[in-house]
Amino acid sequence: MMRPFDLSPADLFNERSVQFRAWGIPPALIKRAQAKIHDCWASGPGGWCHEWESLALDAEKAEKWLLASALHAAARFPVPITDDRKAAMLRQIACYERAAVKFPVPFERKTISVPYRTGHSTVTTHIFNPRRASNAAICLSAGVDTQKMEIHRLALALAVGGNFTVAVIDMPGTGESKIPLAPDADAIYAGVIDHLRSFYGASKVGVVALSFGGMWAAKLSMLGAVDAAVDIGGPVCASPLDGVFISRLPNGMPGIIANAMGLSEVPSVTEFDHLLSGFMDEMRPLLARRQSSSLLVFNGDADPYIPRQEIDVFRDFPNANVWMFKNATHCAPEILPRAIPSVVGWLSEHLQQKTLRSMILRGLGGLLLRRDFT
Repeated sequence: MMRPFDLSPADLFNERSVQFRAWGIPPALIKRAQAKIHDCWASGPGGWCHEWESLALDAEKAEKWLLASALHAAARFPVPITDDRKAAMLRQIACYERAAVKFPVPFERKTISVPYRTGHSTVTTHIFNPRRASNAAICLSAGVDTQKMEIHRLALALAVGGNFTVAVIDMPGTGESKIPLAPDADAIYAGVIDHLRSFYGASKVGVVALSFGGMWAAKLSMLGAVDAAVDIGGPVCASPLDGVFISRLPNGMPGIIANAMGLSEVPSVTEFDHLLSGFMDEMRPLLARRQSSSLLVFNGDADPYIPRQEIDVFRDFPNANVWMFKNATHCAPEILPRAIPSVVGWLSEHLQQKTLRSMILRGLGGLLLRRDFT
């Protein structure tokens, strides 16, 4: 089990409050938690998990199950490596299941068995079924510190706005995933995609993923394993993904990545070099080919984690669209609510067909975003 690592609550709030709001946590509750929290790992009053759990339990008493789930998510953030955070994650799941009865589309929580290396791995999957018949599906995931329930709003936007079957999974190394983060983690996504084709009858399948998960969206696109992909702020090894790079990342990210890899402590720079070399070996030849299925890549130009080159490299890909948003941070959470109509419209055109609806979505998105592009 990963040991607690250096992490400042003030830095987390400064960086992640926008993200927490995107999960559905009201700004007033974020400020209330921030005023009380002075330590990320302490288990009692003033501790990160304790104070968020207090707010989550209040939401449970009020039977605000989706809000309670988001607050439990904040409590277990960024990684569930202590007993109190593990308990918070279990409560998060339970509250989310209670909230699901009021989702605007049919929902199911199921376990899928997918091939991995010489055996199989189980993948706990949240399926959002569209109201109308659909032959297009999307596999959706986040990155190294955000789990499938925290991207609930994006899942609904794809299922309701795009009429897609949406399968939401945890990136390998996070949440309920059974395997650690590794250079071949795209095999897990590929297994879920095969399930969408065989079990749900999807003739076209896309993948949408944020942060580190975006690597697998881009990789699957470059491998031709999906019909369309959206990479939101993902690293792809266009610039060195090595020990020096990882060790310089802010806000506890070296520890977060080490946890996803299944390690018990943050590695040295040399150890990180060795661990990350496989990712470079997998991605660099694919980038050199400059080939992909339909691919949309975007991020903010003020991202403290992902160098701009990781996004700009796709400007040379004939089937890729690249969006860079000014004054936006990692995965552009400041812009994402306005970008969603364009993303849904783009996916509809590439996975279904160009319709009046998809053109309206793309047009609306363009109007909302016209001042944000660099």
